[in-house]
Amino acid sequence: MAGRASRAAANRALRQSGSRLATHHGDTPPRYLNLPLHPGPLNGNVQLQSLHRSLSKHVSTRPTFLSHANPFIPAVGMGNPHLQTLWGPLLRRPTLLARTRERLWLKDGDFLDMDWHGPDEPDKPLVLVLHGLTGSSNSPYVAGLQKAMAAQGWPSVALNWRGCSGEPNLLSRSYHSGASEDLAEVIAHLRSLRPLAPIYAAGYSLGGNVLLKYLGESGASSDLRGAVAVSVPFRLDECANRIGQGFSRVYQRHFMREMLAYIRDKQHRFQHEGISGGLAELAALGSLENMRTFWDFHRCMVLPTPRITIAGHPAATIWVRFRRRR
Repeated sequence: MAGRASRAAANRALRQSGSRLATHHGDTPPRYLNLPLHPGPLNGNVQLQSLHRSLSKHVSTRPTFLSHANPFIPAVGMGNPHLQTLWGPLLRRPTLLARTRERLWLKDGDFLDMDWHGPDEPDKPLVLVLHGLTGSSNSPYVAGLQKAMAAQGWPSVALNWRGCSGEPNLLSRSYHSGASEDLAEVIAHLRSLRPLAPIYAAGYSLGGNVLLKYLGESGASSDLRGAVAVSVPFRLDECANRIGQGFSRVYQRHFMREMLAYIRDKQHRFQHEGISGGLAELAALGSLENMRTFWDFHRCMVLPTPRITIAGHPAATIWVRFRRRR
């Protein structure tokens, strides 16, 4: 009965609120604060989840590539993969966290916003959380993990990829699944802030692509003590094909709506602030109308200007660029 009720509730929510799938990076960002060397203490009574045990069990003194041999067993009533996908964004209670935002200025003049949560203890393990395509630090899975880490007594910081914090970034360049150079700057910054802390990272979907690519490039020199990659689309070309079939087209419509809004927001900022160079680069890409699929986006947005790659371009795909080191 519980399983049928869960499925019925998910189906009703999907029919009634399709627009709610498009709210990941449009939330009002938190106000900016002057961030000290170590963020101040933040409180919250939260439930402990299992990631700490998973991380602790696999910790070693140097980076190691690990695989989890246990089979995936879904929760009761959640055997359908679409229910697993939709449950979080549609039915999960919002996780409200007291967080402190830090803006990191990058070497190329652009910025990344990061949201800190948890205790101010500089020697405690620090968890870096990386969201997926069209997500943000406000995505339910990101906030949920930060809440779980705080319950364990660990601080965490959620990264917003370029333009995903609620404010368009300054360059025509955007985030994509191969943007390991941005992640490298973030990790180096965290190491400078917390020289005594073991640093871990958890990447979801596209964030997992970036994380694994970074690990392959950095090898034993990485500043990460451990990493977890969740639901990684290793073959972006095959994923782009699959998401255009059957019920998965619901997800494609969501992603396309969000990706096109991302580009339009950037255009509006460039026009308002008189950033003529960036505006010209985006205008040269042509009309955004009639884009319906990932491959439409690839042909119009990726091939002319690899810098705004989000999916599908060989320079961004982990299966081409990821270098595994043993």
